[in-house]
Amino acid sequence: MSLTQKTNVSRFAPAIHPSYARLLCAHLNGLGIELDKVFEGSTLSWESLLERQRFISFEQFKFISIRGMFLSDRPWLGLDISSIIQVSSHGPLGYGALASRDVRQAFKLVERMMPTRIQLYTFELEETYDRAYFRLHELAETGELREFIQVMLLGSFIDMLSKISSTTIEGVVVEFPFAEPPWADRYIERFEGISVLFGKPGFVVDMPRSFLDQPCLTADEYAYRNACRECETLLERQQKGGELADTITRDLLAVDDGCYPTLEDLAERYHMSARTLIRRLKAESTNYQVLLDEVRKELACWCIQNTDDSIEQIAENLGFIDTSNFSRVFRRWLQCTPSEFKARQNGTNR
Repeated sequence: MSLTQKTNVSRFAPAIHPSYARLLCAHLNGLGIELDKVFEGSTLSWESLLERQRFISFEQFKFISIRGMFLSDRPWLGLDISSIIQVSSHGPLGYGALASRDVRQAFKLVERMMPTRIQLYTFELEETYDRAYFRLHELAETGELREFIQVMLLGSFIDMLSKISSTTIEGVVVEFPFAEPPWADRYIERFEGISVLFGKPGFVVDMPRSFLDQPCLTADEYAYRNACRECETLLERQQKGGELADTITRDLLAVDDGCYPTLEDLAERYHMSARTLIRRLKAESTNYQVLLDEVRKELACWCIQNTDDSIEQIAENLGFIDTSNFSRVFRRWLQCTPSEFKARQNGTNR
């Protein structure tokens, strides 16, 4: 069975802006946790995360988040992060929301532009006679990270409401599509004045429709237009597949026979010369070999951690000549052999 048959390829595709992972790691470091331990077994490092401008994958973010919950002994870590991920953490989208004319315009901007920051969900604002519902729809199964991410996003929405409007948040009801956790009392403390319901069909922020008509205290038409213009540029790029590096990453992830295209093959596929492809990737601070290494490293680590495949099978599925070659490359990636990595993961309760 091929790697793509065993995994959901979309979980490895670029999906989340790295700023969220940086804020998470900074918080863990503030709790006294060494960052080397957070990234142990990950395909990322703190240094590479700081330098990275392209989106990271859901699997990369999931690894850091779950590792952080384990090391901090805080299964409610998402609640901690919900107070850190403020509306301004969302780049031009956040700036645009703060500069909106009213709360409705801010939520409409989030509804349309959230893919410029997180590509795991779509958002929908629905209005009735007296209520407004802001719904989140999953595009991919987030599983054990569902609570973490949804609570993180809720923190941003509440922060947005509190910053742009003089209205109190009384009357807001939040529905979560997961069972009530043992730490439910912490939700009451974190979201004081909000009714939180668990075990519902989906994530919904239910509020009085009158909230949407409230003028924004931080309204700035010039800043709003500039933020929208930047968001539109980012969204258009995302709709075309994102950065060229992201497009190539998705193409490499789709390979299921270990026969990865060469740089020349990709250049022909994208109707450009190899020299132009090299130049375009350099402008995005990367190159073909780096992207190929990232894909194979991510898939190799996932398979070692999550499947019963032998090292030989994984090497063959990833297109390596033999196990020895795979071991040499893997050691270059993570400073250990695949067998050592597997033993380390088996001995670590993540």
